[in-house]
Amino acid sequence: MARAAAESAPPKKRRGRKGPALAAACKAWWRRHRRAVAVAVALVGLGFSVRLFVLPPTDVVARADAVVVMPDAGEGGLSTALGLVNAQQAAALVVLGGAEDPAAQRLCAGEAPVSVLCPPVPADARLRAAAVGALLAEQRWAQVVLVSSRVHASRDALLVGRCTDAVVLRRLADGDGPAAAAVGAPAELARYLQALFFRQQCAPAAAQVGG
Repeated sequence: MARAAAESAPPKKRRGRKGPALAAACKAWWRRHRRAVAVAVALVGLGFSVRLFVLPPTDVVARADAVVVMPDAGEGGLSTALGLVNAQQAAALVVLGGAEDPAAQRLCAGEAPVSVLCPPVPADARLRAAAVGALLAEQRWAQVVLVSSRVHASRDALLVGRCTDAVVLRRLADGDGPAAAAVGAPAELARYLQALFFRQQCAPAAAQVGG
């Protein structure tokens, strides 16, 4: 009886036969669509780069405790900051590494209608952001404007924002057009992604003192 029941039972399906077929189908799909996938990835990367490094977002400034000019902002950054100061939209001016710029040296010497700070800063972007964060905490500023070059604005805001509880508003340096930013965008994309995914913390406090 048992033997007859076993012979009449339907055969069991063997598992594992779909694996090779599925892998072959995936390979065939990839061969047919790899160019389209590559183009789609390139377009996404291009759009990401344009948005962050060529046409980065900026903020409307009504009133801030201070305006901070990043070292890469150049003369246009200084004029942008002075425009905010003259319009009484910022109560203090911070020129990072200002002692190296002739125009900034006059401001650092006291030729300005507001308080001016010109602290030396390290060249490394993370250590520089940590130094800015320490300065904001020391001055007890709650809202600041960060003036950067167009191509570096997004990374500057990202790094400084991690090192302070203050509200960080973004402005672009005067005269910094999108053409020059487009040239530097590919290299800046790699630096931005590294900061975004692999260096997510503010630099240690010891590094701030060393800067």
